[in-house]
This record gives sequence, structure tokens and C-alpha cells, in this order.
Amino acid sequence: MKRITITATAALLNMILCSPVLAEVENVSGALLKKLCTSYDDRPANTLDGMCIGYVVGVTSVVEYTNYFCRPVRSTHSQVTLVVKKYLSEHPEKLHLDADGLVLEALIEAFPCPDSTTD
Repeated sequence: MKRITITATAALLNMILCSPVLAEVENVSGALLKKLCTSYDDRPANTLDGMCIGYVVGVTSVVEYTNYFCRPVRSTHSQVTLVVKKYLSEHPEKLHLDADGLVLEALIEAFPCPDSTTD
């Protein structure tokens, strides 16, 4: 009986641990990012602030080496996050859009690259 119990437990654990995990992927909207990026200038930082900065830094890191925007070399993650927060506040009509696109729009607007064509 003990052997059957051990075998059954091992089989159950194998099914649980080896089964595919189904996760629903939800796009982060501008509204959600704005909520995560609640103003933390007048209070101690909390978990939501870390999620906000992490999201902005993640998107920035993915597209940083493209020619979409030219971020100043000495700019900090906090400064870039403030740029995005400002953009979200100034464009409430876009908050239904995906946050990653809005982060990119904010960075393009704030840090345009110099025109590479010369006359």
C-alpha cells in the first residue's frame, strides 16, 4: 500500500510540475502605467513606483539602440520616467493605447535625434 501511495504521489507531482502553465497575457495600457506611476515626489517610494520605473526602463532598454530617439548620455532612469509621467499626464486621450508605444512616443518627443542630413 505504501508503494502505491508513493507511486501515485510521484505521478501526481509529475503531472502538476510538467504541465504547461497557461497564463493570460494582458497588455499594459497607458492608463494602467499612469496609475503605476503615481507621483512619488512627495512621499517615500513604494512597490508601484518600482513597477513604473521598471516598465519604463524595460521599454527604453529594448529600443535604446535604435534611431528613434537620442537619450542624453548622462540622463538617469528617474529622469526618463519623469518624462514618461509628464507625457501621460499631458495626453489623457491616448491612455487607452498600449503603454510601450506611449513610452516610445514620450521618448521620441523628449529626446529627438539631430537631423543626420546636412544641406
